[in-house]
Amino acid sequence: ILCFILYRFARKQIKSSIDTLQDEVKILSEGNIPETKAHTNDELDIILEEIHTLSSNLANVKDFALEVGKGSFDSDISQGDIGTSLAEMRDSLKNVSEEARIRNWTNKGSAEFGDILRKFNNNIAELSNHVITFMVKYLNANQGSIFIVDEDENGEESLHLTATYAYDRKKFIEKTIQPGQGLV
Repeated sequence: ILCFILYRFARKQIKSSIDTLQDEVKILSEGNIPETKAHTNDELDIILEEIHTLSSNLANVKDFALEVGKGSFDSDISQGDIGTSLAEMRDSLKNVSEEARIRNWTNKGSAEFGDILRKFNNNIAELSNHVITFMVKYLNANQGSIFIVDEDENGEESLHLTATYAYDRKKFIEKTIQPGQGLV
């Protein structure tokens, strides 16, 4: 009778520990992270601790993925093969995002530049002023100038300054430069 009672008690304890393990693994297998840490208070606690470590690592992976999903490409992860793969994915997404940003910037600038060319194509001075103003502002430059190649009655070419924009205002400067002179 005593052996039977001990058998029933041991069986109940082992089954309870296995059920606790099974519940934790089931939560993980469903793609969720257990919210509380279960304990069996026996030899199977070692396995539960490893499950808790796995859960913690998966929580870190989840947080990393959420940050990357929000567009924050500065977060880091260093957890084995999965972490390496996720870091490579993050880097690829960062590159794609940067390429898209550059492409959008280029397309927007080209469209605005095209609009200027269409609106002011009748007057070279007005076109030059609008083009250089737009270019300096769009490129976040300090200053810019447009020179047009001119030919005099003798057939000699010179560069004639048609527009200058510097430090957020139009400059009224007249200048003619011979080819090969100066920085221009």
